[in-house]
Parts: sequence; C-alpha cells; structure tokens
Amino acid sequence: MKKWLLFCFLLPFCLFGEINDDGDFQIWNTDGIDIRLSPKSSFYGDIEFRYGDDAKKLYYKHIHLELNWNLNRHVILTPGFRFIWFRINNKWVKENDPLLKLTLFFLNSRQVVITDRNWVQYRNLPDEFGGKHRFLYRNRIQFLFPWQFGSNQINPYFSNEIFWQEAWGIFENRAIAGVMIPRSSRAFFDFFYMYRSLKNLQKTWVQNNVFGAGVHFHF
Repeated sequence: MKKWLLFCFLLPFCLFGEINDDGDFQIWNTDGIDIRLSPKSSFYGDIEFRYGDDAKKLYYKHIHLELNWNLNRHVILTPGFRFIWFRINNKWVKENDPLLKLTLFFLNSRQVVITDRNWVQYRNLPDEFGGKHRFLYRNRIQFLFPWQFGSNQINPYFSNEIFWQEAWGIFENRAIAGVMIPRSSRAFFDFFYMYRSLKNLQKTWVQNNVFGAGVHFHF
C-alpha cells in the first residue's frame, strides 16, 4: 500500500481519476518577474497554477525562485528552489525541492536562438508518502525566432522537453509551440499549446492537451 501511494505521489496523473487521463484538456497559468542584479546576474521568480479535468479543477501550484549567472555568452548557471503543492482528495500536500539548471546557447542571433536547458531537481517527498528522495532530470531543446511584425516584435518558439526520474525512468515529454508578445519594454505575454505525454503506473503512455498563458515582467 505504501509503495502504491508513493508512486501516486511521484506521478501527478494519479491525483484525480479525471486529471491527466488520456485526452484531458488543461490550462496552465504562469506569471513571472525578472530583476536584473548586475550585468551578469538576475533574480527570477514565478507562480504557476494548473487546472485539469477539462480545466475544471485546480490540482497543482508552485512558487519558483532562482538566480541566473551568465558565465559567458554561451552558458548560464542557475541555482534555485521550487515550492510545490499537489491536491490529493481535496487536501494540499507540499513538496520543497532545490534545483540546479545549466543552459547552453548553441546559437544566439537576430534570426534564431537555440538553447539546451539541463535541469536537475532533488525531490523531497513528504512524510505522508514515506519521506523518500528522488533525483529528477529534465532536458529541453528550444528554438526561438525573433520576428519583427509591423512596429512590434513577436517571438514564436518551439521546444521539446524530456523528464527522467530516479527509480522510474523517462516518464514525461512536453512538445510546445508558443509565442511571446512584448507589451512594453518591461512586460510580455506568453501563449502556448503543449502536447504532453505521461507514462502511467501500467507503463502506458497517455496524452494531454494543454493551453498555457502568462505575463512576465522585467526590471
């Protein structure tokens, strides 16, 4: 019984019968702020809410904090921390995880920006689920295309991210097509569609359709 509960916590699609089922439509909202600290460093923070079961139920939320260090024009090192809440049977269960990201810029020009983000997260599962610790690794390749559209610049992007977790293997893939639209020099909107694949407890892959929206501020 304890092992079953642990696996349910590791894989968010078990939180509700309808959440993350095959074909589930979801809405994710992420709002962030980026504050420049020096020419080579900045602070970034965001909050995120996820609604599943055809976007009717809030089942996930987090607060994300990080410091970005530009080692050079090709490499960014980012230590951070994420506070996560999952809703299980109308009860919120919290997880607090340190993380480290290494972002590599393969190409950074006026026409296209290609990055490879490597994310390592140390998951601290709560006592209710055995208090286990698991390493999570995420790898995302992203293509960003800065386009001048009339008097405005819009930034279409495409990305694919793979998730691997200790004791479970590859369990999630996120393919995203989106666009970032500047509202001013200090704010932009982000809209995207995500085709999300998850591996369930029977090791069968299910798919979700996710619409994402948010606003990000720069200071």
